[in-house]
Amino acid sequence: MTDRKIEHWLEAGRIVAEVLKEVRSLKPGESIVKLCEAIEKSIIKKGAKPAFPANISINEIAAHYAGLPGDLTKIPGSGIIKIDVGAHINGAIADAALSISVGNVSKIMTRLLKAGKEVLEEAIEVVKDGIRVSDISEIIWKKSHELGFGVLEDLGGHSIERWKLHAGIFIPNKPIKGKSIKVRKGQVLAIEPFLVPSSKDGSTRPLWNKTHIFSISEEIRKISDNFLNLLFKKFNHLPFAARWITKRKKDYIKLLNNFIQYNKRGLVYLYPPLLESRGLWVVQFEHTILVKENSAEILTVVN
Repeated sequence: MTDRKIEHWLEAGRIVAEVLKEVRSLKPGESIVKLCEAIEKSIIKKGAKPAFPANISINEIAAHYAGLPGDLTKIPGSGIIKIDVGAHINGAIADAALSISVGNVSKIMTRLLKAGKEVLEEAIEVVKDGIRVSDISEIIWKKSHELGFGVLEDLGGHSIERWKLHAGIFIPNKPIKGKSIKVRKGQVLAIEPFLVPSSKDGSTRPLWNKTHIFSISEEIRKISDNFLNLLFKKFNHLPFAARWITKRKKDYIKLLNNFIQYNKRGLVYLYPPLLESRGLWVVQFEHTILVKENSAEILTVVN
């Protein structure tokens, strides 16, 4: 990637880092929807656009909770809060996440938070031109278990391209059998460990009836649909929230049913909230990085 092309990625990364720094202190009773909206407004104020709806996922919800229309969910008196933020400038995307504790949490959860940070740091340290995805996954899994914790096997990091948040390369948090693809200099990756307070690895199950994040698929180019074409013009292929379209719960239910039908035709992707299958609390840490010759540059540093 040339210096000129990287400018937008660097700026998007800086904005994501700044926004995450602003929201690292949460108070019990704060509205999830209002917090998500404040994050998104801050991204826009700083000169970018949300690359996806701000996610604030609590305790056993691992990911994809961005506040439903009419949602009354609040920050609990005690818990683990995952904040996942994405910003883009002309399609150049930065994606990062952190987990914080609110109120009094157990010693094991405090250790889990520390472990999540360590695992992310160690995984990034091994990234360079030519390393295989399997090597990154192996580091994430081994380090997590060395620290006494399991990972979510079905979640992980991903490659990022302009206008494509998930650009084809998946970086799982568990070991990969056989040879895997090599990452190359100039690629942008999101490294994203998810850990659980158990030595046994876990997985997630979707809450389809509460899906409130969607994106338009490539199939939109093959059909004429005024509603979807309007959404594509506004969001391209990036994820968007139901609450960006309607604020009313009644309208959301109708919208969800319509999107389910679009999904059956391959026109829309659904991103349901993901619940840890055993009900265990989850921590998530993530950075967007630029692969270099002998290292990786973190684009979303939070100081």
